Amino acid sequence: MLKKGVKFIFRPLYKLIKKIYNKFFLNKILGDGKIIINFSGNNNIFKIGKNNFVKNDILIEYWGVFPNIYPQNVSIKIGDGNNFNGEKIKFISPVEKNRTIEMGNSNLFGGYITFRGRNDHTIYDINFHKKVNIDCDIIIGDNVWICDSVTILSKANIKGNAIIAEGSIVNKIVEEKNVLLAGRLISIKKRNVMWNVNYLYEGLDNEIKGILERK
Repeated sequence: MLKKGVKFIFRPLYKLIKKIYNKFFLNKILGDGKIIINFSGNNNIFKIGKNNFVKNDILIEYWGVFPNIYPQNVSIKIGDGNNFNGEKIKFISPVEKNRTIEMGNSNLFGGYITFRGRNDHTIYDINFHKKVNIDCDIIIGDNVWICDSVTILSKANIKGNAIIAEGSIVNKIVEEKNVLLAGRLISIKKRNVMWNVNYLYEGLDNEIKGILERK
């Protein structure tokens, strides 16, 4: 798989860390794009499922932060059948231990999308001497259409069957499904909606009927 038109490019930071132990679970990807993985730290996981279409290169980063703090026991996991249509899609891993960025199945991605799982610097409460910008998980469910120029921040959790409008910033948990999300910061703009990749979709009536029957 990797010898014919290399699809995965690994860039370890050997000069900064002498021993790097990370795990990669890779499946064949479709399309002309590549997945470029810049990694550091230890005991981290990258996993990509089956039948993912990658039109342009995707950047996966496990970088450290000042001063010499590197990701430990963090993961980035992408499910099956996702469609990465846009360019300049980037995943930036958390740094704090046991955090994850997880992507479900059958999602659609525009371009210039960033998943930022970490905070590069500390923000703290001066009265209680407590850090307030702690790394949290990012979870995206199934059947989510993420439009161009969306930023997904730590703590974002979208359950599924959703549309995230262009230019939105996502930093909260959205429990509802079948919603249109938009804004800086996001809020629910419309309920009881669903999307389909086909602009002229002849099966619309049957699909709506199926959704209503499952509720």
